[in-house]
Amino acid sequence: MKMDITDLLKKADDFKQKGKLYKAITLYEKILSEINDDELLSWLRITLADLYFWVKEFDKAKRLITDNIDHNPKEAFNYYFMGFVLVGEGDLHTAKEYFKLACDIEPENAEYLRGLGLVEFLLGNYEISERILREVLRIDPDNSAARDNLIELLIKVGKIEEAEEEIFEFRKKDPKDWQILYRVQELRNRKKEIKEGGSL
Repeated sequence: MKMDITDLLKKADDFKQKGKLYKAITLYEKILSEINDDELLSWLRITLADLYFWVKEFDKAKRLITDNIDHNPKEAFNYYFMGFVLVGEGDLHTAKEYFKLACDIEPENAEYLRGLGLVEFLLGNYEISERILREVLRIDPDNSAARDNLIELLIKVGKIEEAEEEIFEFRKKDPKDWQILYRVQELRNRKKEIKEGGSL
């Protein structure tokens, strides 16, 4: 049976890598029903939840993550991942609560804080979001995702000089990241809006 499971895992991962998500889901579900190893079960639930997230079957993804939380309520990642699934579903207020739970367990985890900062931004709580994202960058100065989130926020609220400073820092640390080109264009458009009398 162990060899069969190993073969199935390899095949499921191959489907996943090739973008054949529903075939991968079918195999992972089969494996999930046949094993009783707690550590592997936890990993499988997360893997399946991620696949269900990408095919927008949010209820199934949430159910799997909830199972993980029930089995290991002190594992911060499960709350963090649930937060991102809820963001994808559009339930921002509940997502915020899950990100908070993750941060309560691991308050110095930069990525969990970034999730909270992102959802505050999406909720329009820009000052809170900015404070959190700057804290993320204090903990992890190389967190390019957090810096990108901060740049987007600064452009949104019209803090042009600060956005330019963060873009400079981003390029210095990660000059080949294509995402920054999009932010540069956003900044140009925002500067034009402000120059023409657009509101902040």
